[in-house]
Amino acid sequence: MASLSVSVVGGEELARISAGLRRAGETQIRRQMVTDLRRVSKPIVPRVRNAIMAIPSKHDGTLRRELARATTLQVRSVGKETGIKVRVDGRKMPGSKRGLPSRMEGKVRWRHPVFGDPDVWVGQNAHPYFYKNVEPLSLKVRAQIFQILNEAARYAR
Repeated sequence: MASLSVSVVGGEELARISAGLRRAGETQIRRQMVTDLRRVSKPIVPRVRNAIMAIPSKHDGTLRRELARATTLQVRSVGKETGIKVRVDGRKMPGSKRGLPSRMEGKVRWRHPVFGDPDVWVGQNAHPYFYKNVEPLSLKVRAQIFQILNEAARYAR
């Protein structure tokens, strides 16, 4: 299984503020914080999906649609994976295609069987689609995230 992900913000600060809001009994502010974090981070997902759908294809585009469907936004304010992550999750790809997210992003050619036929293999060029589309938005989104966290921190103990 291979996935690509980028953490828009680390989890330590988010976890600290979220725990402080819980201790202060500010559940509504905590919910609003998570909603706002999701809202400002959400534009990254369609940008990655659009880049995936723009990858050239000689077939019906099934692989591109599967990659686009595997692209998700995750906002967690508690637990081990606290943070905001945009991910193309290989676990959401069909069995033999789980390594596709990182292979398509990679810098080298890779080989695969044609329509699963183990006797016929072809070389495939990588088509970077993830990081080059996430990075331009990440600075703007990061600034908005820190603004939301600073506002919520005023209510946390």
